[in-house]
Amino acid sequence: MEKCRFVLKNRFQKKIFEKLLEKYESSFLEKELAISIQEIYAYKNLKVKSISQVLLEKINLLLKLNSGEVKKNIDGCFGNIYWYSKRFEEVKRNKIREVLLNQKV
Repeated sequence: MEKCRFVLKNRFQKKIFEKLLEKYESSFLEKELAISIQEIYAYKNLKVKSISQVLLEKINLLLKLNSGEVKKNIDGCFGNIYWYSKRFEEVKRNKIREVLLNQKV
C-alpha cells in the first residue's frame, strides 16, 4: 500500500495521544515513535492535522488499538497525488448533478 497521511477525527486523535502520554514516559515515546515530545504534544493539542501511516502503525502497536475503531475515526487520507475524504465524494456528486442541471442541450 502506498504510504499516505491520515486525517483523524479530532476527538480520536486527542484521545490516542493522551493515552500514549499517560501510559509511557516521554523519553520512551520519543525513541519508539521517532518524534520529539514537542511533536507529540502538537498532535495531542491538534496543531498537526494529519498523521503518517508509519506513525499511526507505531501507535497502534503501542496502544493495541482496535482496527475497526481506527478506520471509523479516519476522516480522510492523502498521498503524493491524491486526496480522499468522505466529504469529497459528496461534493463531487453534487457538482456533477449541478453541471448536468445547468447544461443547455
